Amino acid sequence: MIKNVFYTLLVIMFTANSLFAQKNVIEKSEVQVKMFNAQQKLYAGDYQGALNTYNDLLSEDKNNANLMGHIADCYYDLEKYSDAQKLAEMAKGIDEKAFPETALILGKLYHASAELDKALVEFNFYKNLVGGDSKTATESEVNAYIKQVNTAKNLMATPVDAQVTNMGEIINSKYDDKAPTITADGQQLVFTSRRPGKSREI
Repeated sequence: MIKNVFYTLLVIMFTANSLFAQKNVIEKSEVQVKMFNAQQKLYAGDYQGALNTYNDLLSEDKNNANLMGHIADCYYDLEKYSDAQKLAEMAKGIDEKAFPETALILGKLYHASAELDKALVEFNFYKNLVGGDSKTATESEVNAYIKQVNTAKNLMATPVDAQVTNMGEIINSKYDDKAPTITADGQQLVFTSRRPGKSREI
């Protein structure tokens, strides 16, 4: 009789553990599916949709630095830069290695606000985190960002007294005029413009 009770308790405990393990697997699978779906939305340019999914996941795991980094990435793509910086800095404070792109986002934000030393720290940290000259580092163009920051630091260290002069309506119209290039002989200025009319009429 005692032996039967023991076996019965053993079966109940095993069943309970199995159910608990299954529940954990199901919950993990649901999180993974949501993460995958959010990533697909991000790739498709649906930044708000991805943001909503990541925020939903973060509500269940409030100190997840990986999720915070993904949310910062969405905010950056939505051009909500103050929100992006806030979330990225929070993520860094919890675990700076959880989502490598957090450092890249912070580097870009610091660069844009002329916090060049901080930008350089973040860009170099990101580069080291993803493996220096790896494919990921190349695709992120982090080396170009580092070069831009260093160029900016050098230019700011040796400022030049320059004067900007409007070249008149034929060049500086009220429309979008950009990408000026001087020809090799120095005689002509070629640029793009969104002003009305065909090129031969300008």
